[in-house]
Amino acid sequence: MNTPAMCNSVLAAVLFSTICAVSVRAQQLSGPAREVWAMEERYWNDVKSLNVEDFLSLWHDDFKGWPASSNAPIPKDSAADMIRVPLSRGSRITRYELHRKVLQVFGNTAISIYAVTFTWVDNHGHVERTGQWYKLIHTWLKVGKEWKIIGSLSAVLAQPDSPPGH
Repeated sequence: MNTPAMCNSVLAAVLFSTICAVSVRAQQLSGPAREVWAMEERYWNDVKSLNVEDFLSLWHDDFKGWPASSNAPIPKDSAADMIRVPLSRGSRITRYELHRKVLQVFGNTAISIYAVTFTWVDNHGHVERTGQWYKLIHTWLKVGKEWKIIGSLSAVLAQPDSPPGH
């Protein structure tokens, strides 16, 4: 017998289990892995807030990467084009969602693999792009006490309009 109270109880239990699972997953990161994930979140906060200076401070001087938006690999000085090009059009990200898949630390090197979706809006607040999922790999190198992105690769997911699987 499905009563509204029963459905609400089941929904509450599912939500509670999901929240607990996410919390446990986040707590399972080691100290260095937590540091790297915090840098990934800082990366996206910088993109959202259009903070080019701080964004570039995340990148190692010897960085090489291949973003989904480029036909060829790029050096560090081109990395901020992710912010500069939309900014020149008056566009910005209003929201993003990260799904961490793998974060592994090997001494002073870390590999972060995750999926992201975001919403770009123009200077009038009209949505330019939303709902498309990308996969990203960042390779981080610890230099002194700071983690820096030394390599990256991003691409549109095979099913770009669907959230990534687990």
